[in-house]
Amino acid sequence: MKKWIIMTAFTALLLSSCSAVGEERSKAIELVTGNKSHKQQLILPEGTNVMERIAVPKGYERVSVEDDSYGNYLRNLPLKPHGSKVHLFNGELKAKEVYEAVLDVDVGSGIFSSALMRL
Repeated sequence: MKKWIIMTAFTALLLSSCSAVGEERSKAIELVTGNKSHKQQLILPEGTNVMERIAVPKGYERVSVEDDSYGNYLRNLPLKPHGSKVHLFNGELKAKEVYEAVLDVDVGSGIFSSALMRL
């Protein structure tokens, strides 16, 4: 009987903490994606690089980075105009649009991995 009470208490504690984590995760997702009625505009279509196109969610701030750092390099990668489509390695359009921005980098006519190597 004592073992059953301990296991029940442990299970209740575990389940309550899991739901709290789930609630926090939901809040974080809502903040980033803007699924609430007070939706934030996080994608700025006029932005020409990563830092200008992707806004920081309300209540957060972008950390500063050195001018010659990798973080600065990534933030300043050029982007194609908002709404540009992604093409697969064979030239066909990607079927599902699961992206918000497309890098404006020359991948050449060879293997796509060369573009990834630049990152």
